[in-house]
Amino acid sequence: MGYVVFTAVGPAEALDLLSRIEPSLLVLDVSMPGGNGFDLCREIVRRGLAKEATILFVTASHSQGDVLEARRAGGNYLMVKPYEPADLDAAVKKAIRMKRVATRTGASKPQNPYRF
Repeated sequence: MGYVVFTAVGPAEALDLLSRIEPSLLVLDVSMPGGNGFDLCREIVRRGLAKEATILFVTASHSQGDVLEARRAGGNYLMVKPYEPADLDAAVKKAIRMKRVATRTGASKPQNPYRF
């Protein structure tokens, strides 16, 4: 499966990019230059950008608080660093697969969020 990958360095660049494209998946680092992924996600949701996108957070500090914050911000999944590139690829494929299943079954969000 191929992907078209867009990257942004920081929240402002990400918001600008999202004003021009409609992604099916967002991978947001919780810690990023100029802000954090949770705040960025809330802003994306507030502006109605990437309405159909599945949102995967990556973080180095996994805690129950991170899981709750990711969910409150509008995310679907949380992945803990460090990980191998193959792990991220597998998580992306699983997120896409679960989104397709949720769409076919009429669910608004995939079942069992944060489970990879």
